[in-house]
Amino acid sequence: MFNPQYQPWIGGGQHFAFLNQDAAAERNYLMFCTALSPLLANEADGLDELQQLVNDFSTKMQTQMEQMWASKLGLNSFDAALFNELETLMQQTPVDYTLFFRELSSLPVDIGPLAKSFYRDLSQAPKGLEQRWVAWLAQWQSLLGKDANSDASSNETSVLTRSRDEIVKQMKQVNPKYSLREWLLVPAYQQASQGDYTLMRELQKVMTQPYAEQSQEMEDKYYRLKASEFFGVGGCSHLSCSS
Repeated sequence: MFNPQYQPWIGGGQHFAFLNQDAAAERNYLMFCTALSPLLANEADGLDELQQLVNDFSTKMQTQMEQMWASKLGLNSFDAALFNELETLMQQTPVDYTLFFRELSSLPVDIGPLAKSFYRDLSQAPKGLEQRWVAWLAQWQSLLGKDANSDASSNETSVLTRSRDEIVKQMKQVNPKYSLREWLLVPAYQQASQGDYTLMRELQKVMTQPYAEQSQEMEDKYYRLKASEFFGVGGCSHLSCSS
């Protein structure tokens, strides 16, 4: 289930959480530059340049993060209000992150296809949640339409349908269909420990083509929500730092 504060390690702290990765990267980058600074002790200009890199990191990271989210949503530019509401809806529903963005990549006209990624039936959800999803989807589609019309206006031969196809293609190139999850790995390495590498090899074949459409058999096995029996299980839902 999507949780922006998720991190799999027991006692790991929120500074390594999923949506805190930019801050974690900045901290790691600072430590890296600190380690480099003694090598530049006699080069004042070099130290100044290194410090400037540190100073600029958060701004550049924010720009890259916004470009990433815009790309995952098929938009030309980042829309903070749209993203903030999506983040809230993804938590409150909740959703499977990978499945959600892949289903969104097909540009659904209603929330029906997105329900494949939902861990809760919206008919049983708190009042108003379904209506908020409908409103979010309409806002997103409106922004997509503006982007498509903007692209078409720059090319006399462009049509909205082609632009729509291009958006689908672009989104599917940044939103994988398959991701390697702990609850898929556990049975694979349990079998491997007994000398049977069949499942391990199958996983390797599927996960080396994470953006590709694969067979229906592979989709049924690996493109699905996490089963309830795997929640709260060590090795599947949480790990020790030594794991």
